[in-house]
Amino acid sequence: MTDLEAAILQFDEKFLSESVGVEDKEFLVELYGLYLEQAQKVIESMMVCRVERDFEYLGQLSHKIKSSSRSVGAIAMGDLLEAIERAAREKNASELRVYLHELPQLAEYIFEKIENHIHILKSS
Repeated sequence: MTDLEAAILQFDEKFLSESVGVEDKEFLVELYGLYLEQAQKVIESMMVCRVERDFEYLGQLSHKIKSSSRSVGAIAMGDLLEAIERAAREKNASELRVYLHELPQLAEYIFEKIENHIHILKSS
């Protein structure tokens, strides 16, 4: 199992409902939807920052969705965003190159898991 595969397994679909103490499926679907919308936009902006080598804004963007990623149960995404935030603050281009290479693929898999979970919530 690769590191990425192991990270993907860290998505905890029960984390959000347990952390907010809510079982209302419609509310959970709304929260997941808001997260997906925000995270997708932020990650797109992060890819632009990568090209422009805008370390400061890259760190700000990472910080912006780090906690919300963890809050929805995407622990691996939160951890990667924290590493990106730290590397951006330190202006460590070589670490950023590695992390930003991993980010789109991890995001794709995590977003797919969340979308599948939303589908399950809607159909139950």
